[in-house]
Amino acid sequence: MAKTDLNNGSDYSERRITSLFFILVIISLVVGVRLFQISVLENKNYIAQAESQHNVIEEVPAHRGKILTESYNSDEKFELATNISLYALTAVPRQIPDKEKAATQLAQVLGLDKNEIYSKIKGNEAYIPPLAHKLTIEQADAVQKKDIKGIYIVPEEWRYYPEADLAAHILGYVDTEGKGNYGVEGYYNQELSGDSGAFFAEKDVKGRYIQVSSKSDPQDGKDLVLSIDRSVQKYTEDLISRSVEKFGAKGGEIIIMDPSTFEIIAMATDKSFDPNNYAKEAKEKTVNIFSNPNTANAYEPGSVIKVMTMAGGIDSGTVTAATESTFPAFVEIQGHKIWTWDKKAHGKENMTQVLETSNNVGIIFVQQRMGKPTFYDYFRDRFGFGDKMGIDVDSESPGKLVPLKQMQDVEAANIAFGQGIAMTPLQVICGFAAIANNGKLLQPHVVKQMITHKGNQEEVRDVKPKFVRQVVSKETAAIIKTMMEDVVLYGYGKEAQVPGYTIAGKTGTAQIPGPGGYLEDKTIHSFVGMAPADNPKFVALIKLDEPQTNPWASYTATSVFSELASHLFKYYQIPPNS
Repeated sequence: MAKTDLNNGSDYSERRITSLFFILVIISLVVGVRLFQISVLENKNYIAQAESQHNVIEEVPAHRGKILTESYNSDEKFELATNISLYALTAVPRQIPDKEKAATQLAQVLGLDKNEIYSKIKGNEAYIPPLAHKLTIEQADAVQKKDIKGIYIVPEEWRYYPEADLAAHILGYVDTEGKGNYGVEGYYNQELSGDSGAFFAEKDVKGRYIQVSSKSDPQDGKDLVLSIDRSVQKYTEDLISRSVEKFGAKGGEIIIMDPSTFEIIAMATDKSFDPNNYAKEAKEKTVNIFSNPNTANAYEPGSVIKVMTMAGGIDSGTVTAATESTFPAFVEIQGHKIWTWDKKAHGKENMTQVLETSNNVGIIFVQQRMGKPTFYDYFRDRFGFGDKMGIDVDSESPGKLVPLKQMQDVEAANIAFGQGIAMTPLQVICGFAAIANNGKLLQPHVVKQMITHKGNQEEVRDVKPKFVRQVVSKETAAIIKTMMEDVVLYGYGKEAQVPGYTIAGKTGTAQIPGPGGYLEDKTIHSFVGMAPADNPKFVALIKLDEPQTNPWASYTATSVFSELASHLFKYYQIPPNS
C-alpha cells in the first residue's frame, strides 16, 4: 500500500514537471514571436519612435514685413507698421512650490490681480496659456530678479504701429495669432507674413541639443510701401474731423486720388481706432470701427452721379453739351412724379446748364433718350458700378445696382440722378478719376512698392497701374471736364473755387432711404472735384453724413473741398493756371 502511494507521488511530480516544461516552451515561443515581430516586422516603426524622442524639428518664425509710407519731396520712409520685441510671462504650475507667494510677488511687480494669477496657477498642470503678454524689458527684468521657480520669461514679437491711429483703416491690424485683419494687413497677409524656416536637431536623454543636422532659413515677409502721403493723410484726417464738428454731421469721409495712376494719396474718416489696442477698441466702441467706410459702406450718392449719366449721354451721341430742351417742375413716370430739387420749372436749358443747376428732370431727359440698355451699359459695364473696384484692402463692398432685366423705368430715372443706387465713396471717386484720366478707368490701389529681403540685398518691385477699360472717349472726357468747370464757376459748386486755379466738380445732396421711404430732413452731402481742371493732378471726394448747420452740399462739402485744394496746391507746389 505504501509502495503504491510512492508511485502515485512520483507520477504526480513528473506530470507537474512536464506541464511546466510545456508552459515554458509556449512562453518561449510567444516571446520569440514577439521578438521577431519587434526586431524584424516592426523594426522601422520602433526606430522611428526612438529617433522622434531624440531628433526634433524646431520652427524658426519669419519676421513680418513692415508697412511704410513717404511724404512729397522726401526720400525718407516712415514706418506705419513694424515689429517690436516684448516678453510673455509663462508658468508651469507643477513646478511652483508656493503658489500663493508666487501670485503675490507677480501681482506686486506687474500690477496684476493676485487672485486672478492664483486661480490660473493653483493646479498641477505642466502647461497653461501665458499669464501676460507684451511685457517691457523693465518688467521682464523685475520678474526675473524675483527668481520664482516655475515662472519663466519668454521673448515674443509683436506688431507695433508707431503713429497709433494714423491711417488705421488703411492699415488694419494683426491679431494675437499673427494674422492680418482688415486693410492692407488683411489683404496682403501672405506677403507680409513670409515663410517660416526650421532646423533639425538631435537631443540627449535630458532634452539638451547635441547637434543641429540641417536647417532651412526663414523667408521674412515683404515690406510694403504705400501710395499714401503721410503729411497729406495727417492733414486730411484733421480736416474731416474739424468739418464734421463744424457742420454738426454724424460722420464724414475724404478720399484723394491721383487720376493718372489711381493711387490713393489719402483716405480719411472722422472715426478711427488705435490698432495697437484693437481688442480694447472693439470692446469700448464697436466691431464695425475696423471697417473702412470709404470702401465698405455703400450709400445713395445723389447728384454727383449726374456727371456719369451725362458722360454716357454725350459719349453715346444721344446729346451734346449744347443740346437744349424746356424742362418743367416734374416728370411723371409709371405713376410717380419726380421733381426738380427746388420743385420749380427750370425752363429752357442746355446740357451744361442742366449740370450747373443740378436739374433732376433735365438729367432724366438724358437717361430716357439713351434708353435703359445703353444707360445700364455705361453704369454697369463701363464705369463698373455694382461691382468691386478691386482696391488692395480687405473688405470692399460692390454696392448695389438693379440688374437691367429688373430695372423699371422709374428706377432708371432715379438712378440717373443718384437715388436708388448704392455706391461706396471709392466707386464714386473712381468714376470721376476716369473722367479726369481722359476716360481711362484704372484699378485703384494703396500699395505702390513691394520690397523683398534676400540676405543683405533688397529687391524693389514697383506696383504698376493696371488698366481696366476705356469708359468714355478722350473727347467726351474733355467735354465733361469743361461742363464741370462751369458748375464751379456758375452753378452750385461756387464755394469750391480757389483763387487762381480752375476747379471742375459736382455737388450732391442725397436723401437717405428709410423703412417707409426717404427720411425727412436727413441728407448726405458730397462734392467731388478735380484740379487743375485742364490737367488734374488730384481728384478729391468730400462726404458729410447728415450735417445740421446747412441743408445743402453747395455750401458744406464744397467749402471743405476749397480748403483741401488750397492746401494741396501749396503742398505740391502746383502753380496757378487761371
